[in-house]
Amino acid sequence: MKFWLILQNGPQKNTDFRKLLGYQFSLRSLLTLVILISANIAVANCPKPFISSAANNFGVVVCSSPSVTIAHQLHAEKVLHKLLDYNNDMIPDNEKVLNQMISNQSIFLVLKQEEELVHYESRSGDHFNFAVVYQEEMVLDDAEQFDATIEEALHLITAEGYSKVYPEFFGEFKGSQISVFLDEARGGYFASVPRKYPAKAYFTYYDKTCDYGCQITEFLYWSISTLRGQQKFNWRDYEIENEWRPETSDKLQTIAPKLVKFLSREEFSIYK
Repeated sequence: MKFWLILQNGPQKNTDFRKLLGYQFSLRSLLTLVILISANIAVANCPKPFISSAANNFGVVVCSSPSVTIAHQLHAEKVLHKLLDYNNDMIPDNEKVLNQMISNQSIFLVLKQEEELVHYESRSGDHFNFAVVYQEEMVLDDAEQFDATIEEALHLITAEGYSKVYPEFFGEFKGSQISVFLDEARGGYFASVPRKYPAKAYFTYYDKTCDYGCQITEFLYWSISTLRGQQKFNWRDYEIENEWRPETSDKLQTIAPKLVKFLSREEFSIYK
């Protein structure tokens, strides 16, 4: 009851929303969800027995299997929320991207076992607007191990948000602006993964299952996370050098200044 009074009357002077809800929660998140529902805009739901949560993520659904721990589910929500509100002002950085993700019912799927993905797909019909992270890949402490939650949540935001709101800039096809930068990063245009990338390439992803659109998604992840300082750890440099060369924003600025300028455009709200 206390929280609904706050919704009705506004926050009091010393209201601490994080303590009030026991988790990083945005009043704006709930209001966004209420507005969407009242406007009859479809909000993604998880098929049973998967567990759905959306209020902590501005209305974007995190869908967890019952075997996933509460700690891992909350961690996925926290990471997704942070990526949608990277400047931490409790407002989504790009509302066009957020609205697109909600309208196409994007889902961040958290699973414990690969078999659960088959179970999810069999129950979700033709819904494929999701990214998945597995519990064993997630890092909840400060261990020297990269947290795959960041990568998969960012994949969801760029593939289901940016690429569809700004297809001429972020479209996952040859001819978009980001594809031009991808071709430069890989040392040329490759419709499929080459046997060997040119020596000048600084992005060299050799996964044969990753087609050209997938390569754009991966390239955006590396570019954005590098600009935001999420790859700059000393131990990380050794891990990623076979796939991505510029592990710091300074190195990326030196290697690809036009890319950095492009991603820093104010209208995108990716990096400032």
